[in-house]
Amino acid sequence: MQVIDIHTHLITVLNVCKHYLGINFLQSLINKHSLPFVLALDNLIPFTKKDTLSRYADMIRSENKTAKQLLNKLIAESQGVDEFCILTINMQNMGGGKVPQSFEDQLKDVIKLKLDGYPIRIFYHADPNDHQCISLLKKYEKFIDGIKLYCLMGYFPYDKRLDDVYALCVKNNWSVISHCAPENPTHYRGRDIDKRLKESRFGLIEGKNNRQKAANFAHPIHLKETARLNTNINFCAAHCGGYDEIMKFLDDKQSWTRLILDSCNMLDNFYTDISCTIASQKAYDFFRKVLFMTNISNKILYGSDYWLNLGTNVHSAYVNDLKKEIGLQDFVKIASQNTSNFMKL
Repeated sequence: MQVIDIHTHLITVLNVCKHYLGINFLQSLINKHSLPFVLALDNLIPFTKKDTLSRYADMIRSENKTAKQLLNKLIAESQGVDEFCILTINMQNMGGGKVPQSFEDQLKDVIKLKLDGYPIRIFYHADPNDHQCISLLKKYEKFIDGIKLYCLMGYFPYDKRLDDVYALCVKNNWSVISHCAPENPTHYRGRDIDKRLKESRFGLIEGKNNRQKAANFAHPIHLKETARLNTNINFCAAHCGGYDEIMKFLDDKQSWTRLILDSCNMLDNFYTDISCTIASQKAYDFFRKVLFMTNISNKILYGSDYWLNLGTNVHSAYVNDLKKEIGLQDFVKIASQNTSNFMKL
């Protein structure tokens, strides 16, 4: 049985929208001179450890590599991992300006890596606001292994325009991974966000700006409803709500994490992954606790969120430390057995 990293990215500077950081000059500066930028940032916001500074520099530099370079680095630093799920991303419709490379060309680049023999599975970013969403998916259907949703970009997972996507999921036995953590720079920037939020079937979180309001789209209550309505498809709430929500759960407070774990328990087709959440000893304690929960332990998936996890640790340490903390047996369980069940392999 293969050991699989369910959640990785090969995002390059060509896949990032023009106004992602909000200031064109600043983003251009980071892209061309990443290390000097991080050093300058360190003078303004001093880090306590030099290795932290190094990690942030590595994270920013990663954006300037090619997809092939990123994948080679990922494989080299992932000892004991056999396959990698590559989650593509389409920023063209989030209101952040033009993206240098078309989403179709991004797909072609990743597909070529697959055809060249790299051990990857491709998850197609389905954005209902893209008029080519279905046509491109059908065009490259034979190369696709699953669906990625990034609802923070301005849509709910039960959007009617996704019905054809879910029909293809049933046809091809594809599973769905959906970003499920609150505020994030990758969010919808359009002025019509309040209109879009009216499509919600549940109450809304108040927000003062688009970044805060967009969190509503990614709330796990919407993914739970979508999973309930599509019982033939497996859904994964990525990031288990995110690190901050996990900390709220440990403090016995209401959190996205609590709702996600309850949904894993209630619905046979609801899973979660731990990508980019291992940032402290408390996080390890949380996952050890969850893996003792009989009804939930089978629903936890291993994902790294490479290369975005470089802000918390170098990737090789991220993988190896997790194995040490939860034990090799449980690592194989979440990265092999559980993942195989989720992907219906």
